Amino acid sequence: MLNNKNSLYRKYRPSTFDDVAGHFNVVNILKKELDEKSFTHAFLLTGQRGTGKTSIARIFAKAINCKNLTQGNPCEICESCVVSNKGQSPDIYEIDAASNSGVDEIRNIKNNVSTMSILGDYKTYIIDEVHMLSKAAFNALLKTLEEPPAHAIFILATTEFSKIPQTIISRCQVLNFKKIQKQAMKERINFVAKNEGFTFENDNVIDEIYYLSDGSLRDALNMLEQLMVVNDSIITIESLKNIFYFASKKEKLNVIKNIINNDANDLIEYFENAENQGMDFDVFALSLIEIIKELIEYKITNNANLLSVLDLGDVNEIKTNLESLFLIADHLSDAYSKTKGTQINFNYILISLLKSINNNSEIKNATQLPLEKESDFNEFIESKKIHEVDENKLVEEPKEESKIMIESHDKVIEPVVEINSIELEKPTEIGHLIKETTINQVIETKLIKPFDNPAPELQFDKNIKKENVKLTVGELVSEYTNQSIETSMIKNNLQVPTDDVINLLVGAKKEKRDVIERVITNWFESDQNGNLLNFELANKFIPFYGAKISAVSENEVLINFPNSLEANFLLNELSKPDFRKNLTSIFNEELIFYVLDKNKWEFVKKDFIHKKNNNSLPKYEVKKATDLYYEKDNQKNDLQKIAEDIFGEDIKIGD
Repeated sequence: MLNNKNSLYRKYRPSTFDDVAGHFNVVNILKKELDEKSFTHAFLLTGQRGTGKTSIARIFAKAINCKNLTQGNPCEICESCVVSNKGQSPDIYEIDAASNSGVDEIRNIKNNVSTMSILGDYKTYIIDEVHMLSKAAFNALLKTLEEPPAHAIFILATTEFSKIPQTIISRCQVLNFKKIQKQAMKERINFVAKNEGFTFENDNVIDEIYYLSDGSLRDALNMLEQLMVVNDSIITIESLKNIFYFASKKEKLNVIKNIINNDANDLIEYFENAENQGMDFDVFALSLIEIIKELIEYKITNNANLLSVLDLGDVNEIKTNLESLFLIADHLSDAYSKTKGTQINFNYILISLLKSINNNSEIKNATQLPLEKESDFNEFIESKKIHEVDENKLVEEPKEESKIMIESHDKVIEPVVEINSIELEKPTEIGHLIKETTINQVIETKLIKPFDNPAPELQFDKNIKKENVKLTVGELVSEYTNQSIETSMIKNNLQVPTDDVINLLVGAKKEKRDVIERVITNWFESDQNGNLLNFELANKFIPFYGAKISAVSENEVLINFPNSLEANFLLNELSKPDFRKNLTSIFNEELIFYVLDKNKWEFVKKDFIHKKNNNSLPKYEVKKATDLYYEKDNQKNDLQKIAEDIFGEDIKIGD
């Protein structure tokens, strides 16, 4: 005679709250309500399949009639508990709404609910898959939930919360069942396997079962049951892979390496083979994100205790920067969220990873500059010495025998249009992507400070030795403040017309802004010790430090700073052809940079919204760099050219 063997998920169904895997908040709420006898008349348990909704409903139904309740747990020895464990309690009614979805079944409950309980104080009605009820059945149930007798408790369970009418939801205490936590599920799987006389080859086997089950303990135990059939006493990773095809840790690390090394051929070949063998790409994406998360955590903290899936050897194999890892994680997460459970997840995930390869190439190309010749470097840094003279203000030190005057033009622009709402995309701040300690170092140098009144002079020292390449951003800026020479107030030689900025906003492109933002961020990226990874670039483009990239159009970039001092510093550098030439070599195109301080940026935003609300925004027009920069270059008169030959390009001649 054949033996009817129970499935593992039925055999090891929890009978007390202490046996439940995960859901600590839900369990604590129910146990406290039982202890205080303050529970409501209706519960709605919602969450994905196999997370314990029905099991907890049965435990609660048993506990409310237990004669010897101990800290919210049923005693398991009283008459009510014994018959409940056998599924024979006269006070517990369990209905599957999937097969009893009509109004007649609910009316039977309504007729039965008025009778008193037999063994305990309460009668409990558990309605599983309640979202399957018909509209008429929901209406009949609603009447019962509105005016239930004191001895009646309803526990509704569903995997489709959105299909439950709001009138039902509002009359229930809603308990959300999330995916079972990884550690709790691993402990439960280990417990079941040990009781059945099995062990695991290593922790990777349990980790893969967790990912394959997607947080469902029932699915995990069903997988374990299949593995127990094909293994003798030790469950191996190879047997798991043969039954449920998935990517091993080594394969996932190779995928990440392919992306970092721009090896599209191997990546495509791997995905094609995996698709042919029936890989679950939802599981693959989740496990790949988990690995990338650990790589990011370790690179930020250098703490090996945070590693659970990877070990130090795995981490050391991945040689890349944080920016690339964040980029891969963004693309992978986006692909997973858009294609989860669909038939196109294979194609979309592959395309997203290929997109990561393309963007990584752009970043690398934009940050690989040839080293300058020593003489060129020294000449460049000698021309940019500036120094700090006072903690609260920066003052001018006039040159001897010089009648050239420094002008200050900064004025706060008062908004002339009142707008109640601003819908522009929030600017992205480059500075927040750099380590906090590094930013603090910059602040301590007092290089970039907000002023109530514009200072007449900015002073730095760019007499930085080329060999001193192991610097933090803060130390780099500090180097600029060690010695002094005079410079102009950095008057805005390139006025920024509001109409041009609004034209840029009309033609703004988020994708291009992301690329520009990543390139600029990479200039100031630091290693684990805070040392600059791209000293040459950070030194060359230090005026961009702390900038916010507000918008980017076809060939225009809008940047804003908290105060006019920083904005004018960058504007002054942009007025120099050599500085713009360096930028062009980085971005492979000649870009126009509009630089605003906070006050003017607020004014422009309000003006933009005002025109947008009145349908008076202009049609986007592509601007040419020659229209802005070269026209200004050609307007210099003979006196300016003579003065610049003597005193440098930073001189401004007074009227």
